[in-house]
Amino acid sequence: MINPDEVVYFGYVSKARGLRGEVEITFDSDIFDRGTSPYIVLDIDGILVPFFWEEFRIKNSSVAIFKMLDFDTAEKAKRLVGCRAYYPLTHAPADEDGTPFENAGIRGYTVEDQNHHMLGEAVSIDDRSANMLLIVRTPNDKELMLPIHDDLIIDYNPEGKTITLQIADGLLDLL
Repeated sequence: MINPDEVVYFGYVSKARGLRGEVEITFDSDIFDRGTSPYIVLDIDGILVPFFWEEFRIKNSSVAIFKMLDFDTAEKAKRLVGCRAYYPLTHAPADEDGTPFENAGIRGYTVEDQNHHMLGEAVSIDDRSANMLLIVRTPNDKELMLPIHDDLIIDYNPEGKTITLQIADGLLDLL
């Protein structure tokens, strides 16, 4: 059984494609292209299931086309649409300086606001733009995207695995 702390989210199955059982995965991390895993993990009704792939190709900057092993019809592929896609951390690439994939370092930390209200669990950091975002999974299984910067971090406690952030007034009201 695959545990949530063994994988990192990278996208979701956005559509079935063609007659060969291919699927398009909209991604926000190219970890699958840089890592060494022969499989990806999909969330099927709350269960993390490995899917071995035969091949994949990049369609554009945010979509990849995957051909899964033993998926040879459009009907089989359609069953995967909407599933969240994860990558196994054991096969994740190292950063340029040789340190493990950056999302693994904060994954599982409890995130709280300046008033010490628990917001959820850190999942990853989105650093694709100049404004980095901390992705947080709330207790009711929603995803928060919070700005993260040295000026906004009130406390970082590796021993207690907590991060306390200064959250702008009204930001959480937008949920």
